[in-house]
Amino acid sequence: MKHIEFTKGNWEDKIEYAYTERFDATHKFVQEEDCIRNKENPEFLYGHDNVSLMTLEKYGVNTQIELTSAICGGEACAVLVLANELRKNEDGVLKFGNYVEVVLWHTGVTVWFFKNTPEEGLTWHRRMRVHFPVESNVKQKLTVQFLEKYIRIFVGEQDMLLKIEELPEEVHVGLNVCEGITKVYDLTIKDGCDEVNRG
Repeated sequence: MKHIEFTKGNWEDKIEYAYTERFDATHKFVQEEDCIRNKENPEFLYGHDNVSLMTLEKYGVNTQIELTSAICGGEACAVLVLANELRKNEDGVLKFGNYVEVVLWHTGVTVWFFKNTPEEGLTWHRRMRVHFPVESNVKQKLTVQFLEKYIRIFVGEQDMLLKIEELPEEVHVGLNVCEGITKVYDLTIKDGCDEVNRG
């Protein structure tokens, strides 16, 4: 099990900054007393920094991922990312280009599949959208279980199951915040989970 508390000095050596192929920017988190967060950026798309962290190690089927965060109004998003691979670009920046995003925001959960090919570059398609209200400025737990060709998603009493044929047998696990201020408190990764523990 890997458990990361995003308080100063407790996360920096456990997970790495990594960035989608969609953007060239390499934004960083702002450290607060009990969490990390992104910040406003009027020069960037949607007016806020887009920041991601990713594990260097890969995790297999039956891995459960739990993210505790708070979306702070507007279009803010808290995202769990399952990435096929990481690579360093010519500037030494870690990049991921084939991945799944499980997005929690004020209207519920959306799942996107991103594919990067030499012919088309990075393209993305929405695979699921489930509407339910998500309260802002309150800690929320987003739980995802990585299964064989499926992901199972829990938020509160919501229980969602989605088939994704393109899922590999192992993924890098990460998080992303974007499109508004989002605070991130902790990330827990448990491998070998046959059943989801919602506690």
